[in-house]
Amino acid sequence: MTLKNIDVQAYADKEQRLNEIITVQDEHIVIAIPGNDFGQTYDIPLSNLKNGEQLVSWIFQLTEKNWIDRDILRRFIKVASKHAGVTL
Repeated sequence: MTLKNIDVQAYADKEQRLNEIITVQDEHIVIAIPGNDFGQTYDIPLSNLKNGEQLVSWIFQLTEKNWIDRDILRRFIKVASKHAGVTL
């Protein structure tokens, strides 16, 4: 098995970008829509993330958005599952 070299700076840059895109503000998970010059956000109330079923529902909704990508969706799942009490 050959280990792949990890580009630490690229990983750090990606994490920083995701931390800027997905934040928790007040009682919402706020997703800054990438590529949007108007600062639009997609806000998801934490009150709608109380269990696994609600989490899956939001995941399905997000997959229908043309601006969502795998990294953003994965970060959302990580943040939202923590608030929903879902263990990954």
